[in-house]
Amino acid sequence: FHAYFHRAIGEKYYYKDPIKCHLAIRPSLDFRIPVERHQYINLEVGYVLTPGYKDGASLDFAIGYTWNY
Repeated sequence: FHAYFHRAIGEKYYYKDPIKCHLAIRPSLDFRIPVERHQYINLEVGYVLTPGYKDGASLDFAIGYTWNY
């Protein structure tokens, strides 16, 4: 489970309308490919669901690197 929080900072230059908030849920699949001991390449695919706001839904991908000591 991942929680992401976003907030506007400064002036809103790109949008004419006031900022609106909507609930967002992002189920995802995460894959770890071992590189070395305790080091992994992470591949992730998810879909953002925004109930009540159909224009906010989208498919997304992520690539990352993790190490544990």
